[in-house]
Amino acid sequence: MKIDIISEKATRRLSPNDKVRMIIERVKGKRILILEERLKPEEQVELIKETMLEIDFKEFNGIEVITFNGEKKGGKITVVAPSDIVEVTREGDFISLAYTVGCTK
Repeated sequence: MKIDIISEKATRRLSPNDKVRMIIERVKGKRILILEERLKPEEQVELIKETMLEIDFKEFNGIEVITFNGEKKGGKITVVAPSDIVEVTREGDFISLAYTVGCTK
C-alpha cells in the first residue's frame, strides 16, 4: 500500500477525463491518493461513473472519496482510496483512514 500526495499543480495540467483516469489507475494499483484540491462536481460524477464501469469484484471493488474543506483559502483536500482495503470517514474536523483487509467493516 502506498500513499500518493498529488499537488494541485500536477492535476491542473490534466483534462478532467485525464484526471479521472489517473485517479482510477492509481487507486486500482492499491494506492491511497491525497489530492491538494477539491474535485469539481462534474469530475466527481465522472469519477463515480467511470469507477462503476471498472468494478470487477476480483481486482477492483470501487473507491472511497471524501473532501475536507480547510478554513483557509486553498485549504482543501480530497482523499480517494480503494474501498476493499481502506474505509475513509470524516469525523468532524478529522478524516480517518481505516485499514480493512482481513477485517469486517
